[in-house]
Amino acid sequence: MIILEDPYVSPELATFAADRQEPVLDTPAARQAGLDYGLHLNLVSSRDFGRLCCQGQRLYSNSENALDWLYSRSGNAGLVRATELLKNKLLFRQRLAPLFPDFHFRELTLRDVMETHFESLPGPCVLKPAVGFFSLGVYSIENAQQWRAARDDIAASAVRWRKEYPAAVLD
Repeated sequence: MIILEDPYVSPELATFAADRQEPVLDTPAARQAGLDYGLHLNLVSSRDFGRLCCQGQRLYSNSENALDWLYSRSGNAGLVRATELLKNKLLFRQRLAPLFPDFHFRELTLRDVMETHFESLPGPCVLKPAVGFFSLGVYSIENAQQWRAARDDIAASAVRWRKEYPAAVLD
């Protein structure tokens, strides 16, 4: 089973899906890939794809844009939990903490970020959203100047930060 999503569907992946007639979630990106590459994809409706997902078939996606469908429509609670564990940096670190007792991390809210002073941080450290990709919102902190710059940047986009990154991880 494959979910093809933007921003890019490679011709190799689309050809693989077409040649094997793998079930492909019927999305605009999948339909466009079929047209772009002249392929007949085995497009499956969201409801039927969800049924297959609940049967435990393996699922591949080329994009994190597929996560919205997975979380809201797949019906596979185990797969959703496993995916959230891998995608949420805080949950992942909490789960691995017993294996790495010397690895320091902590959760910070937006308020925590704004109120924390550099002197109280273990340095050097990295501040990053609990959930996100493409290294968006990630700051390497080695000194007080970098910490202030990160806080200023976050404060300038506080509305977006609250909406997209409800928690941050400092490690």
